Amino acid sequence: MFSLIISIIAIALVVALAGATLYYGGDAFSKGSAAAQASTLANQGQQIAAAHTLYAVDHGGATMTEASTIGDLVTEGYLSAMPTPPTGSWAIEDTFDMDGAGTADTAKVLVIADVQANLSDEVCAEAQKQGGAGAGATDHSSSVYSCVVDVDGAGATLTDSNAFFYKL
Repeated sequence: MFSLIISIIAIALVVALAGATLYYGGDAFSKGSAAAQASTLANQGQQIAAAHTLYAVDHGGATMTEASTIGDLVTEGYLSAMPTPPTGSWAIEDTFDMDGAGTADTAKVLVIADVQANLSDEVCAEAQKQGGAGAGATDHSSSVYSCVVDVDGAGATLTDSNAFFYKL
């Protein structure tokens, strides 16, 4: 009887500790999820950028354009499979507003193209932090990758979605 009471108390303590961990550690779990998604985007961007570089070397320096699809990198054997971001899909943009000035820059970038695939503010802030721009930064011209609030090249507006980019 005594060991049954001790067992019940031990189980209750384990349940209480598990509940406290979920309650008080919930913020840490969500931050970890945002960091993981930002890292996934950066890793996939790096894979596509490397495949794009190989494509350019094999094609006499010619790079892919907006008209090209990233699927071409798969069909030509530069990627084994199309990387799937946590939200949206990848596309190549010939111009993109990276400095927030409202004018499209000439840099060729890889972006998550689906406007409906709005990245959460937490993922965008983490991508800015990991990319070296710092959370809340507006000038991303020196970053290899980051997240900006501009998806149409016409400058950041409140109606735009958060867009991750990776320079090619």
